[in-house]
Amino acid sequence: NYGRFYVRLSKDGGVTWRQGPNPADDGLTTGHGFLDLAVDAEGAFHLVWLDSRDGRQGLRHAKSSDGGASWSPNRTLQAGTCECCRNTLATGPDGTVAVLFRDHDPRDMKVISTKNNEWREPLTAGDFAWKFDGCPHAGGGLAVTAAALHAIVWTGSETHAGVHYVRPGGAAHRLGDPSATHPDLAATREGVLLAVWQERNEEGVVLRHTLSDDEGANWSDPQSIARAAATATHPRVVAGRDGFLIVWTETPEGAAARWSSAWIPASRP
Repeated sequence: NYGRFYVRLSKDGGVTWRQGPNPADDGLTTGHGFLDLAVDAEGAFHLVWLDSRDGRQGLRHAKSSDGGASWSPNRTLQAGTCECCRNTLATGPDGTVAVLFRDHDPRDMKVISTKNNEWREPLTAGDFAWKFDGCPHAGGGLAVTAAALHAIVWTGSETHAGVHYVRPGGAAHRLGDPSATHPDLAATREGVLLAVWQERNEEGVVLRHTLSDDEGANWSDPQSIARAAATATHPRVVAGRDGFLIVWTETPEGAAARWSSAWIPASRP
């Protein structure tokens, strides 16, 4: 997960490619990782990642308004973060750009957001006060609707272990049982939310999902993805026009690891 950034640019729909500039401006070719990339309502690209240029791991940001041909000076969004948890970017139709990341002490997750390049103070996404000496290697999901920011996070806190939905700065709502982990979240243009995660049972791993059509106030009963193998892991979800595509990695017995997927309609079952 650590190394140098490589940017490739295409102006012909992916037929040919050329190398672009390195978005990191610290002069280093190692130590950059856990990146995410998103495009905002105006077509500008936003990139976030972790590096330790100032002696400790921190969350960095760069923006490109010309399709990756050039990048803005790097901005430190959080000087001290967890060492190696996945960061998640999300953008909204009103120009909102938000980043979900894991803090260092405590190891709870936070969301920092901006409009017009004015970054606000981070908000806690699940106030669990989780003290942990190490990296849990677990990120979360983030979505932006017209009404609010929405996050789904994992914590290893003894009293709250598992996956929780939360509006940053607000109370957390548990989704799934205490074995739930590796969550993700997406929202349609109409504001329908779908959360997905993995749980462990006697046979292995099961993937579950739940839907909210009222901005996270209520969620449908969690449903399992029957076609997911017992080795399924790390589900991710993206919103489409009238539903959600869930993808995950699985390794059937005696076979190589593969991607698999399922389509979930944007309506309650």
